[in-house]
Amino acid sequence: MTTTSSADDGATSAAATGRTIPVDSAEALLKALGKAAPGDRVELAPGNYDWDKPVVLQAAGTDEAPITIASARRGGAVFDGAASFAFGRAEHLVIQGFQFRQRTPLTVAHTARHIRITRNLFELDEPAGKNTWLIVTADDTRVDRNAFRHKSSQGVFLQIDGPGDTVARRVRVDRNLFHDHRFGGSNGGEAIRLGYGVKGPAVANAVIEGNLFLAANGDDEVVSVKCSGNVVRNNTVTGGTRGSIVLRSGNDSTVSGNFLLGTAGIRVYGDDHEVFNNHLQGEGQLIIGPGDHGKEHLPARRTLVVHNTVVATGGRRRCG
Repeated sequence: MTTTSSADDGATSAAATGRTIPVDSAEALLKALGKAAPGDRVELAPGNYDWDKPVVLQAAGTDEAPITIASARRGGAVFDGAASFAFGRAEHLVIQGFQFRQRTPLTVAHTARHIRITRNLFELDEPAGKNTWLIVTADDTRVDRNAFRHKSSQGVFLQIDGPGDTVARRVRVDRNLFHDHRFGGSNGGEAIRLGYGVKGPAVANAVIEGNLFLAANGDDEVVSVKCSGNVVRNNTVTGGTRGSIVLRSGNDSTVSGNFLLGTAGIRVYGDDHEVFNNHLQGEGQLIIGPGDHGKEHLPARRTLVVHNTVVATGGRRRCG
């Protein structure tokens, strides 16, 4: 798992030889996808799309030449109805440049593989109750260069999950802005939740890197890791007092190179984690958890903790 090269900045750079196919409706989009070949780019015209059910994407590009579904003008195609897309048996698809303002989540189902969600805006029209905006259950999904902003109800910006006791593998979340989560309750307002519930033993091999969490104050955990074998590195968390990076359950994860400025810090539970080269400034704490009697949090064992900086500027702070 390595950092993206500059050549990877463009979602379709490898597909220079493909066709560009303009469409302006759900029906035209489905017709174009039925004939699309690897390297093709299907562009949805600017406008507001009030779809009452999602368009199911079923097409296959290749690693070298994905099929791109894009807004013809970045941000110009706006989904502000009930739904936008769903994923059937699809692989090597790129979803690029849309505004997702719909009332239901965008879900990358486990039937898909190698889906990239890039350069979109997520600002959903929230119901009164708990809701999540982007749900990833498909292996090899990448979520990069998106903006998630202005959430006020319970739920998370991004949930990485999987069917049964599994979790999506090799998901990468990089270079996104998670901005302004305002849920004021005690639990359930993370920016990213990786895994869930009893999925701690499931090995995800996910990478969460290079993201900016700005005023993501919906929960005491801004990134909650509930599975094993992951990397959380080089992220910045600032603009509020809530929001820890927490290895809540699972084993063998790494937290490195993160900057947490004025937030709640880093907490670690489970076995064989590594925590190094992080900078915590403010009231934050670096806690290697002892566990609890109810076994909701298992004790941290064999944790490697080196080269972290904790700058205490007020309130209660602890490194232990």
